[in-house]
Amino acid sequence: MNSAKPTLGFAGLGKMGHAMATNLAKAGYPLKVYNRTFSKAQSLESLGATAVRTPAELGDVDIVFTMTNDAHALQEILFDGGLLEAMSKAAAAAPNRSVRPLHVSCATLPVDFVQEIVQKHTDSGVDYAAMPVIGRPDAAAAGKLHLLFAGSPDVRTRLEPVVVPAVGQTFRDYGAEPHRANVMKISFNMMLMVAIESISEGSALVQRYGMTSHEFTSLLSETLFDCTAYRGYGSIISNRAFLPAGASLTGVGLKDTMLALRTGEQARVPLPYASVARDHLLDAIANGMGEWDWSAVAVVAEQHAGLTPTPAPIPGQKRE
Repeated sequence: MNSAKPTLGFAGLGKMGHAMATNLAKAGYPLKVYNRTFSKAQSLESLGATAVRTPAELGDVDIVFTMTNDAHALQEILFDGGLLEAMSKAAAAAPNRSVRPLHVSCATLPVDFVQEIVQKHTDSGVDYAAMPVIGRPDAAAAGKLHLLFAGSPDVRTRLEPVVVPAVGQTFRDYGAEPHRANVMKISFNMMLMVAIESISEGSALVQRYGMTSHEFTSLLSETLFDCTAYRGYGSIISNRAFLPAGASLTGVGLKDTMLALRTGEQARVPLPYASVARDHLLDAIANGMGEWDWSAVAVVAEQHAGLTPTPAPIPGQKRE
């Protein structure tokens, strides 16, 4: 390995985190990895990474990335797991080091939570940046994520060469206050959820008049809506490809829609479309679709229209 490269740590090896850590290891960075399920961390040892059993063991590296499902999981890593304390001790033990330890959170987090932990990092002598990502697990595996950054200019100078092109294809800077990147990601996911809802309602309408979902979604993707969101989710809806989920109703859909409503309430911004989407997500979850892709709200739209939805195929099962 090139000793001039910064040492890295990565905590949170779900579908997205594992793919991102894999790409950092393949890029030749000295890398420590942590996950509650130790075997997931061990799976990266063949690429040269070092699997550790506690978050605190990541504390002596230059840059730690975290990719967690929510704020609670990040709190467990930072505080219960001792990561922030370990990074603070490492900084104090080397007062002449040229840069402070850096924690980069890649999760979609509440604004008020981010503002709170930024202050705790500052008090601990540790730099903090937000870098939530846009892209599904296949994009993460290909290093084609879109990276939404907010942090100081000095942090950007250190971080961008590490993550582009190893992790992402674009790096967008939203200023020095880390919570701004989270607001951008929350707003993006809200709009995507609303787009899925609109595809679902349009699809239900044409089906009520005897046409097919595929006829509708192909019209979208071959005319004015020829873009990734409408092509991708239109295809999932018309092919009933809700399993396995790229982003599940409970794991991303409801969580991030509720985050949008919470963020809007804090700023006194009404989000009526997000409220409709939340209700349909809850409807789908209540009817046993919680682990389906969040585009399964199309099934709810069809039920509300008096249609009998075609069930989602079992993964690996050939369609008739």
